[in-house]
Amino acid sequence: MLGGGAGATCRMALGHWVSQSWPSAFPLSTIVVNIIGCFALGIMSELISPHASVVRVLLLTGFLGGFTTFSAFSFDAMLLLQQGRFLLGGAYIASSILLCLGGVFVGHFLARAFV
Repeated sequence: MLGGGAGATCRMALGHWVSQSWPSAFPLSTIVVNIIGCFALGIMSELISPHASVVRVLLLTGFLGGFTTFSAFSFDAMLLLQQGRFLLGGAYIASSILLCLGGVFVGHFLARAFV
């Protein structure tokens, strides 16, 4: 609960800052938050021992679960498609999946290289 609340608060703050700094029809704040969260997940999953279950739950499940948001991604994608912005919606869906998955892999391999 503590990790999730902290993660959601950080998501809101970062998302607000991104949307204020770079206004766009593209849901930039959601994708930036999700890419950062996926990258952090890749790093933390490598650095935090599976035996440290309390820390893993607090940080990976709690904080990063509250920080990243699949529901906001899905809602943003639905809005773009409902508005008939199919190219932008498709680009958002594809880039979210590819960049977030890439973020997990890059974070994982960077952490492994430095440990």
